[in-house]
Amino acid sequence: MINMFGERLKELRLEKGLTQDELAKNFNSSKVTFSHYENNYRKPPMELVSKLADFFNCSIDYLMCKTDKRHGLDKETLPPVIQELIKEFQIQDIEALSYAKNKGLSAKDIKAIADTFEYLRPILTKKDK
Repeated sequence: MINMFGERLKELRLEKGLTQDELAKNFNSSKVTFSHYENNYRKPPMELVSKLADFFNCSIDYLMCKTDKRHGLDKETLPPVIQELIKEFQIQDIEALSYAKNKGLSAKDIKAIADTFEYLRPILTKKDK
């Protein structure tokens, strides 16, 4: 388990294939500021933490290393129809699945979308240069 905010921030940034400069520009900040966050020299204000959690589609607790559950959701607490879809199609992204189901997409469409993202994930995830 990562136990420092800076390590978690760097992990999430790299998952998105962003440099520190690119991430900083998304938040009207500087590369130096984000370098300080990643190296645990400075702590960001809670308003920024909240915006970062939204940006990385994770909970604040995950970003702050209080949990290793990215979304704070358990499959067991989801409605039975969602549990069935997860079991049938072995879809991992619970929040995306819930959103798609709420928008009226069929199970077949949700599976196709999930498969597409799984295929594209390694292509879209770039190493930090």
